[in-house]
Amino acid sequence: MSVTKDEFIQLQKSVARRETRRLWVVFVVSVGTIAVVAGFGKAILNNPAVEDFFLSLVTRHRHWIPAGFGLLALAMFLPFVAIARNPGGMKCPKCDKSISSRITMLTSNCGHCGERIIA
Repeated sequence: MSVTKDEFIQLQKSVARRETRRLWVVFVVSVGTIAVVAGFGKAILNNPAVEDFFLSLVTRHRHWIPAGFGLLALAMFLPFVAIARNPGGMKCPKCDKSISSRITMLTSNCGHCGERIIA
């Protein structure tokens, strides 16, 4: 699969737009989830019985609070890591690895196996 330089640039731009859209979706879903959980949490904690229960739970298990925040931060961060590790985009027809646009633009070849990409 050999493409012209202009076709390669257009393909890379479309990949960049798609990846940006994926990141925004993950960001909006993450922030929305936090807002919903915070809203429900505030509504639930306004009940005195529930408030007393959580207060006693926190006082008994206060050493677990940093771990809970750490797990929450990890859960928020993992989708972004997953997107960064799976960039998508063009793949080399020979080695099936993701093509680095900078290396390919400079050399016209795949940076992994050397297959000609840009005609």
